[in-house]
Amino acid sequence: MKMKPNKILEKELEICDAHHHIWDFPTSKYLADELLEDFVSGHNVTSSVYMECGHAYDTSLPKHLASTGETKFIENFAEEILKRTNGDVAACKAIVSYTDLCLGSRTQESLEAHLAASNRFCGVRHATGWDADKNIRNAHTKPTEGLMLTKEFSNGIRALTKLNLSFDAWLYHPQILEFATLAKNHPNQIMVLDHVGGPLGIGRYAGARKLVYEQWKKNISLLATQENVYVKLGGLAMSITGMVNKRLPNIDTIQLAALTAPYYLHVIDKFGAERCIFESNFPVDKVGVSYSTLWNSFKYITQSFSPSEKLALFKGTAEKIYHSGN
Repeated sequence: MKMKPNKILEKELEICDAHHHIWDFPTSKYLADELLEDFVSGHNVTSSVYMECGHAYDTSLPKHLASTGETKFIENFAEEILKRTNGDVAACKAIVSYTDLCLGSRTQESLEAHLAASNRFCGVRHATGWDADKNIRNAHTKPTEGLMLTKEFSNGIRALTKLNLSFDAWLYHPQILEFATLAKNHPNQIMVLDHVGGPLGIGRYAGARKLVYEQWKKNISLLATQENVYVKLGGLAMSITGMVNKRLPNIDTIQLAALTAPYYLHVIDKFGAERCIFESNFPVDKVGVSYSTLWNSFKYITQSFSPSEKLALFKGTAEKIYHSGN
């Protein structure tokens, strides 16, 4: 008997959404109402990890401390959600914020300011997504080519290690080997590769999905030898992947799974379920798919997995590396 395409699978399976944003920009809003509408759309989302997005900076502070405004904002937001849900949903239970890792002693000062701003603060994402193609927008942090291999960036990673903070990497697939070198040079630093390494499908990569996949697949396999690296499974509904370019109200679980399973299953095969984490990347991926269908596709892909593997993929590993299990 075939599954109904939009039937919610495993409704009781607990989920920690390991990667989402909160923002209120002139052209886009994703605040408490929008978040909770998604969280209760059919799945058992009980906690989440907030990922920096350059929102709510405190511009009254020196530039290297301004991002602490985002941490303070999300600290208050997390408390608001707890009150609204009577403690049932620990949204933003862990906060990953931004600190420029290339500022020497000021990096350390910034990290300490984030720690003082919230007990939920647990790590940093300094996005390094860069490509020579002018039709591909580089990351919001305005990175330069080869940034992860610079002495300054390595010094910033050492500051994270010293304070037991995680590092999230947002990059594009041609940079995976650069990231692997960074991970090899800092074996004691927990590193998380966002969005399965950012396979591109626009600009010079448009129409070359098969070639991109083969390069991505090879480099992911090499990265897996670095035991301090974890990978987030998600982000493939972003427009930059060229896979789902606009939201299709009728896209279903099975169709989405067919597009994404080759990527997710390869990563799980090479890293093991205990080093992989499902993520929504909302509201960014909302351009391609609904929240309910996205999580249903993750469940559909892993139907044959063991209970312990599902625990790791959907909640356990995220809470372990982001110190949010208590």
